[in-house]
Amino acid sequence: MHRSSRENRRAQSTCTLKATRWNSEQRRIHHIDQATGRSKQGTTGVLAWCNEVAALPVCNMRKTSHSEAWRIDGERLGPIGAHHKEAWVITYEINQLPRDSYAKEKAAKVIELQRIRGGLFEFLPACRFPWVELGWAITHYADYFNQATGLAWTMDDFWRVADRIYALMKAFWAREYPDWDRSKDCPPAVWFDPANADQEGPIAGKVLDRGQYERLLDDYCQLRGWDHRGIPTKAAFAALGLDEEANELQGYAVLE
Repeated sequence: MHRSSRENRRAQSTCTLKATRWNSEQRRIHHIDQATGRSKQGTTGVLAWCNEVAALPVCNMRKTSHSEAWRIDGERLGPIGAHHKEAWVITYEINQLPRDSYAKEKAAKVIELQRIRGGLFEFLPACRFPWVELGWAITHYADYFNQATGLAWTMDDFWRVADRIYALMKAFWAREYPDWDRSKDCPPAVWFDPANADQEGPIAGKVLDRGQYERLLDDYCQLRGWDHRGIPTKAAFAALGLDEEANELQGYAVLE
């Protein structure tokens, strides 16, 4: 039977997907090389490329926000580098606080939003649009989840799951990089350099203050129950029911 051009394209697309399934590290690297149009020399090169891509939002937004403290916790503390998914606190900052504020409540707001975006929405998973764009109550997500599962979870149950998610992501990076320290949670040094400040406009002459940045980072870690390096403590892991994971992690990094 004769197939339409649309059916032919669909069949070709299906064949292509089957042929390019990422079923090995070598194949994944190959496809990334093809997509980027340049060789990255194996795993090390791919990781470097991923770091470049993760930093693009930082570079792209420098002119408008490199002096604003929301980037501190909003992007640098994200588990995948600079990314708008972790930067929702900017709306709170614009509406509630001075944009160059380093207040402790900003760290608390970052955690609150991480629990919602990186925890609740991605754990279910569910779309953020009803809550963000339509003003749908956040508690409705729990209502629908309970209706679908027969469970009786409260929002606190979801926040606990979210905290487990972020603790496990930190554990992953601490395992992969046993020398992990808080420098990994810092923006590029150029953001603190007065020579990099804009010469005109509303943020002329402004850069991040390293001392205040460090204090805000301390606030975030303290609220999370993480140590000075930004790694969950033994007590934090235990409180989240992650004792087994903490014991395994101690084979790679020292836990406080």
